[in-house]
Amino acid sequence: KGFVNETPVLHLKLDDKVSVSDLFNAMLIGSANDAALTLSNAVEKKSGELFETTMNKTAQELGMTQSSFSNPLGFDSRTNYSSAQDLVKLVNELDKYSAFSLVGKATQYSFKSQLGNTYKIRATNKLVSTNPEIYAVKTGFTGGAQGTMITQALRDGNKITIIILGSSNRESDTIKLKEAVFENFVWE
Repeated sequence: KGFVNETPVLHLKLDDKVSVSDLFNAMLIGSANDAALTLSNAVEKKSGELFETTMNKTAQELGMTQSSFSNPLGFDSRTNYSSAQDLVKLVNELDKYSAFSLVGKATQYSFKSQLGNTYKIRATNKLVSTNPEIYAVKTGFTGGAQGTMITQALRDGNKITIIILGSSNRESDTIKLKEAVFENFVWE
C-alpha cells in the first residue's frame, strides 16, 4: 500500500528486509506507523484478504462489538473506532502471548535489517522510564481521538490495565487513575 510518513516512523527503505518481530517491537514501543503499515501489507499478501477485513473479523471473534477498523494505523475515520471495553478484550487476548511483558519497559528500540540498515525509535510512552509500576501497551494521538494510552501497572503482584481515551494529558490521567485504583481497590 505504499509508504507512510506520518510520525512516528522508522523511515524504512524500499526493498529492505526486516524481521516481523523487529517491526512488531518498533510498532509497540515507538508507535512506528511505517512498521504497522508494512506488517499489514505482509498479512494481506499472505492471507489474500484486506488487513482491515482481518482486523474486523478478529474483533468480532473476540466479542469486540463496539469496534470497527477501516485502516491499520488507527488514523481518524468515521468507520475506525473502538471502546475502552473492547480494547481491554484485545489487551487480555494479547496478554496470552506475553507481547507487552517482553517490551513494556523498553524506552527505545533499534535493529539492523538484513541489508545492514539500522533503524531506531524512541518509546512513545514516557511513563515507562519514570514510573517503575508502569508497563507500556500502546499509545496514540490523532486530532479526532486526542491522546490515548493503554498501560498496565503492577503493584504487590496485582496487575491492572488502564485505558485512557480522548485525553489532553494522557500521562497525568494514567497516573491519577493508577493511584486511584491501587489506593481504593482491595484484592482478595
